[in-house]
Amino acid sequence: MLKDKPTLKRALGSYALAERLVIAINATHLKAMTKGIFLVAVCKDENEMVCPLAFGFGNVECTELLTWFLKKLCELIQYPDRVMLVLDRYNGIFNTMEAIFPDASHRICAYHLAQNLKRFYKQMDDVIWLYYRAMYTYRIEEFDCVMAGLKEIYLKVYDELLGIGIKKFSRVHSPRKMYFLMTTNIPESMNSCLLAVRKLPITSMEKFIRDLL
Repeated sequence: MLKDKPTLKRALGSYALAERLVIAINATHLKAMTKGIFLVAVCKDENEMVCPLAFGFGNVECTELLTWFLKKLCELIQYPDRVMLVLDRYNGIFNTMEAIFPDASHRICAYHLAQNLKRFYKQMDDVIWLYYRAMYTYRIEEFDCVMAGLKEIYLKVYDELLGIGIKKFSRVHSPRKMYFLMTTNIPESMNSCLLAVRKLPITSMEKFIRDLL
């Protein structure tokens, strides 16, 4: 259920012109008897307040559902080429994102990437420390220095990060300003508002979300 086009365009008008359109997208599983998936796209307004843009429901987390949701979202945004999209590293959503928003910038959620590193490189806290240091730095010289140290100590991690793409995790190499939106935490905030209704039928949950927004 996406917001109607005129309403959303009014909401995004000054936001897009100010080139602050950083959108985080997240999917979560519902707890009702029918199960299902809840998708949400969220950004922040000029006052750093959470601004939900669109939400939708589906049976399972699959490429077809993500394609439908992202196509509808793309149709509603005035300047899709100016968008910065933040998402987790789930391959289905990532590949679909690049196909539907080819001119937009794409970024992997800093938290999800860190969790992946923790999963595969256990008991290597310095790997995570170096990763966060490289990701958050504002200076190319410092980034290169940290990555050189990572290459010398943990070549596999270095190669994996290069394979992901530097622009997808490094702030200093980002083609667009991030405005401190480095993770998909704000969609998680939206999800936390729905904890009490996630077991309801979808029609009841949809009404609750409309009233909430």
